[in-house]
Amino acid sequence: MSTNIKIIMALVVLLAVVTAAAADRTGSNDKQKASDQKSHDSQKGDSDNGGAQGKKSADGEHSAGVSKETESEVTESEATESEATESEATESVGENEADELEEEDAIESLTSPTGPLYEIKIIFEDLDEAFTVNATDRLNKKLAHAEERLAEANRMARQGKASAVGRVLSHYEEEIGDIESTDSTAITEKGLEIAYTRIQNHEFVLRGVLANMTSAEAVAGLQNALSNSERLEKKFMDTVEKKKLEEKNRDDLREDREKPGKTKKNPAGN
Repeated sequence: MSTNIKIIMALVVLLAVVTAAAADRTGSNDKQKASDQKSHDSQKGDSDNGGAQGKKSADGEHSAGVSKETESEVTESEATESEATESEATESVGENEADELEEEDAIESLTSPTGPLYEIKIIFEDLDEAFTVNATDRLNKKLAHAEERLAEANRMARQGKASAVGRVLSHYEEEIGDIESTDSTAITEKGLEIAYTRIQNHEFVLRGVLANMTSAEAVAGLQNALSNSERLEKKFMDTVEKKKLEEKNRDDLREDREKPGKTKKNPAGN
């Protein structure tokens, strides 16, 4: 399947996901409106009670029939209703947060290594890298995506999902291959040093995943990924050392040029 077809499929699926998320959000908003209406009705009831209390107070000024005990009961009733309103508002906020967490969990499950939209996520990551012009920034994105693959592999290994580990590692290998083919001359020395350190961390994570995996196929894939990571680490190390040496040579040459010239002796001795 060509890349263009994959991109079109990705856009169609993404549109469907966004539409579903919007529908869920609409349902959540409807719940919020219902909760707000309920809170409004409760507050209106408080206002009516306040009016009733004012009327009773006015009648009490003209009539000795209202006692202090009755006023105390009304105050206690208002306090109870106010606490109930606050409790309903707190529950409403809690329900909204729970709905948002459910939406996030649903999206994460769809884009996980065992989810139906995992390959779509990878395509969009590749597009993000392709449209990044700065070479150092593009390298950082590739490293970040490779590290995300490692985190996914570690999670799948802990869950005993060997096939998912293999699926993730195949994408990790592709990312490492792209990083290895990167033109290092376009990367800053600082960027290369950071990349070198991050690749070292890759090896640490891969060894941890390897310790949690017993499937022979997954173990072979992990060992291959570790070997490629070590090779990439050496490449970055050599490139960093080369850049440092070139920088030193340039500094030495500049210093030589800045030194005052020595006076040449006349062959005749004058």
